[in-house]
Amino acid sequence: MNNSAIKILFFFFILIIFANTAHTQIKREWVRSYKIPGSGVTPDDMALDSSGNIYVCGFGNNGIITIKYSPSGNKIWERLYTSGEPIAVQPVKMAIDLQKNIYIIGHTLNWHLVKYDSSGNFQWRSRYSGPGPGSSYPRDMVLDTIGNIYITGFSGGIGTFLDITTAKYNPQGDTVWTRRFDYDNYNDDGIKILLNNDNHIYVFGHMNFSTTSIRRNLVLLKYSISGEQIFDKYVSVPENYFDYPIDMKNDKEGNILLLCNRNLPRTITMLYKYNILGDTLWNYFYSGYNNNAYPSKVTTDSVNNIYIIGGNINDSNRSELYINKLFPNGSIDFEKNYGILGKGIGCTDALISNNKILYTGSIGSSSPISNSKFISLESDLAAKIKWYETFDNGNLVTNFGAIRILSFDNSFYVFGSGTGNIDSNFTLFLIKYNLLSNINNGSEIVKEFKLHQNYPNPFNPITNIEFRITKYGFVTLNIYDITGKLIETLINKNLSPGSYKIQWDAGNKPTGIYFYSMLSDNKPIDTKRMILIK
Repeated sequence: MNNSAIKILFFFFILIIFANTAHTQIKREWVRSYKIPGSGVTPDDMALDSSGNIYVCGFGNNGIITIKYSPSGNKIWERLYTSGEPIAVQPVKMAIDLQKNIYIIGHTLNWHLVKYDSSGNFQWRSRYSGPGPGSSYPRDMVLDTIGNIYITGFSGGIGTFLDITTAKYNPQGDTVWTRRFDYDNYNDDGIKILLNNDNHIYVFGHMNFSTTSIRRNLVLLKYSISGEQIFDKYVSVPENYFDYPIDMKNDKEGNILLLCNRNLPRTITMLYKYNILGDTLWNYFYSGYNNNAYPSKVTTDSVNNIYIIGGNINDSNRSELYINKLFPNGSIDFEKNYGILGKGIGCTDALISNNKILYTGSIGSSSPISNSKFISLESDLAAKIKWYETFDNGNLVTNFGAIRILSFDNSFYVFGSGTGNIDSNFTLFLIKYNLLSNINNGSEIVKEFKLHQNYPNPFNPITNIEFRITKYGFVTLNIYDITGKLIETLINKNLSPGSYKIQWDAGNKPTGIYFYSMLSDNKPIDTKRMILIK
């Protein structure tokens, strides 16, 4: 065996040892709660801006409550928007643009679009009602890079019942265009909207075949940013079947993934993959235990593998978490189910961050889940659960559930609500967890700044970088290629004195020499070299 082969085997052995000994350390940093005395407030959405500030919105006081928190958990401002109509306005979705303006859609019998600036100053509102009878309801919203707003939902048409309604607004709140889609005078509804890599708008919706029938087809619409309809593609549903859109995601090549549930009358998970021309590439279904598989989320990793997350109702009438992975061609890598603490789990949201899958939802005693708590989980991309935590704020009889999870700068946030044994009114809860492991847990007295050599080195594709700092300050850890081009920033935040470890996943980077550099308060500390071998 030559020296080169021995080196390759040695580094492979090191990677195996590391993979079997690495341990996730996730720390809950803080919890913030919000309640209205004598009344309840329910959660609806959460968003982050580019500085890591957190925004949450919910329904209370007959309007939309919006709160901004700093990354350290300080409440910066709170606002209440009311409709001025006989019916209270309820929030649906929130989004933040690059200038940190906040947009919220909500509904009465009309749909409402509200804008605040980053300081919480009310800017404008826009209302829309369809041309015919019936309610108008916005379902989803997306922004482009220059602050235009795209909304989809439904509204009443003239002689067409309810139509899928998609609208574009400019940053000043003016309507740029509105497009309506009707399928043979049936009730139609737009559920999800996406701005794809090809700079086109995609809408995922469904059509009822009559006002009384439960048969429901799916539709994928494509529009240009100027409002021209490019195509409408349909998924036909057998008689007496009920398909409902759950999620829509694009991969790095611009392909569209449509996740839905299908009632038989029990529920199975369906996933369809389309290309940008509207061609169906493949479809996948998952029935779980006895046709009881409820999908919640679809997401992709850096190489376009697909992860579907949802819940199964097992033979004990408890909901289990399922995590299914598909390769880009639709073939199955694995289908896994997890029960925790012998209780039912309901997953509401999930994402991939730092080569991990993060989940949130509720955990309780049965299905449907009751006496529930928040649950947050972390797994690797092989769906092996590494960590979980439940939260109920110390209540004995609880009705707690998280609805959103978002990540930023090696932290993640969970948002939801709960009631307790004393107060039956709902309270909002926002929790921050830190994904950056503090190795010494605060017991080490740090005497100097130090950037350690990464390990393993060479590596493929994950390596560890450790460092220590002597004082509280703003720490930056950058990755550069051999030409000196900045390719990734791993850390860019305030840190307390201590020792830290972070992973870098170079799965989408080519073989070569890279450099990592640490700064504290914009002052260079050290730079080291590392080698990626694939």
